[in-house]
This record gives sequence, structure tokens and C-alpha cells, in this order.
Amino acid sequence: MKKLLIVDDDALIRATLHTIVDWNELGYEVAGDAQNGEQALQILKKEQIDLVFTDMKMPIMDGMQLLPILSIQYTDTFIIVIS
Repeated sequence: MKKLLIVDDDALIRATLHTIVDWNELGYEVAGDAQNGEQALQILKKEQIDLVFTDMKMPIMDGMQLLPILSIQYTDTFIIVIS
């Protein structure tokens, strides 16, 4: 099963993304969620993540800072930007 990471500073958005889609039916497991890009990178260091949903505007490390890191260090990870 592929793993999904949800990155958004809004807890309601993270919870909604967890529940609005039947991820298991699509072959994905929600491996975790993060409030900002810095937390996302910590998860990515520990887990093989196949798909990242990320917000653009977040405190500490936003999506604009996270995207280049993902594209260079995690080339096999697909990224969907939400905003």
C-alpha cells in the first residue's frame, strides 16, 4: 500500500483530508500529517512517502520552501499543492 502525507497548518483541513476520501480504497494509507514543512521533512526522513498533499501558506516552513526540497531529495514522491 502506498503512503500519503498531509501537510497543512489548519487542523480542520488535515482532518477533512483524512476523512473525505476513502484512501484505502485507492490503495493509500495516511502515514501521518504535519502542521508545516519542517514537521513534514521529519516524517519524510522516517517513512517512504509516495504522495504529499501540502498547503502553501504555513508557519515555520511554508509550501514554497518545502517544494524545492521535495523535488530534489524525494524525487519519487508525488506532490499535490492545496491552498
